[in-house]
Amino acid sequence: MRRIIVMLIAFLGLAVLPSAGAEAAGTGSEAGVSTRDKIEIGVTFTDKWAKISNTTGTRFAMPGGAVDVFFSLGNKVKHLGIAAEVQGETATQNIWLGAGLSQITFVAGPRYYLWEERQKEGSRRRSAKVYCEALVGGMHAFNSLFTSGGKTTSSANSFALQAGGGMDLPLPFVNTHKVGFRLVEADFILTKLPNTHNDTQGDFRASTGLTFHF
Repeated sequence: MRRIIVMLIAFLGLAVLPSAGAEAAGTGSEAGVSTRDKIEIGVTFTDKWAKISNTTGTRFAMPGGAVDVFFSLGNKVKHLGIAAEVQGETATQNIWLGAGLSQITFVAGPRYYLWEERQKEGSRRRSAKVYCEALVGGMHAFNSLFTSGGKTTSSANSFALQAGGGMDLPLPFVNTHKVGFRLVEADFILTKLPNTHNDTQGDFRASTGLTFHF
């Protein structure tokens, strides 16, 4: 329950910050400069709340980590770029007939910045940003049991769809434009791993960590 409350607070922040930025823009921030970078790398700790299938069972925790790379399209398409991410998680308990679960996922797709702070001339402090994204790719799951067509295996592959968004902030007390703080990223992840029900999973994931800018 505590994790759910934290996620709700984060989503409220995502909703409020763009409007605050819009008000600032109307009071003179046009004189600032954009701190948009060509390449951004995020290194994050992740925690996924997963289920074996959408139709049965309770959720279980899958902590792990992720690395994502964002390539800005620059002035040609403002606020838009391509993101690619590799993530890995492992269940903290046995989840199915005494077996655990580990997953490695690769996804890529568009990321759009809903709002970006504009800095004063000469500032080297990281900007605050709010973004949303929709990424597609694949997942490899292993160290578990997967049943399909009467056959059980220890590993399986699946299509993966990840949709969500996040908030990047400057590091507190650090005047640098190379390193930032990812306050939160919240995602819904859809996969089609085989199981004994509908071969569909809908998982929720939260992430936090550091961002590096080039």
